[in-house]
Amino acid sequence: ARYIAAKACQRAVLAAYLGVEPGGLVFEANPYGKPYLGGEQQGTELRFNLSHTRGLGVLAAARGADLGVDVERVRGREVDLGLARRFFSTREVAALEGLPAAEQKEAFFTCWTRKEAYIKARGEGLSFPLDKFSVSLAPGVPPALLSNDVDPQEPGRWDIYHLALGPGYAGALVVPAQGWAFKQYRWPVANQGDP
Repeated sequence: ARYIAAKACQRAVLAAYLGVEPGGLVFEANPYGKPYLGGEQQGTELRFNLSHTRGLGVLAAARGADLGVDVERVRGREVDLGLARRFFSTREVAALEGLPAAEQKEAFFTCWTRKEAYIKARGEGLSFPLDKFSVSLAPGVPPALLSNDVDPQEPGRWDIYHLALGPGYAGALVVPAQGWAFKQYRWPVANQGDP
């Protein structure tokens, strides 16, 4: 039900941006599964990315710029350092392990959402190894792509933005480094319960 609701909201918002009926939108996907507008809307250059987790969804849209967004519910009693060692870069694992235990869980999810948003912006999904690039994760450190082992020029090409989504959530938006101005809207919710 959450998946269907998120996709319906995505369709409604994108249609409103384009001034068309939601049912007229055609969605296609690149070889890695990243969706884009096809059909008559393909030439509009409207790019989008959707992420949702229990109780929250985020849709990002821009004209002519690839972007990626990720949101996660911060959960669990403590961070799974084994999972971090499996998927994070050596630099990220060292930064995470260097934090006080009380800060590790939030830093883990901050790192995870920044990494996911970055690979989604690139449009290559998990075909791009998560341990081959590093993002900032420590509290108080500005969001940034710190390094990319495959292409050292990448950090200068992308900006990472922290999404303030409320207690219990971590989120990130990645866009090309162009000095963006953002507008944030909240979708009307009829029922304030957990969807």
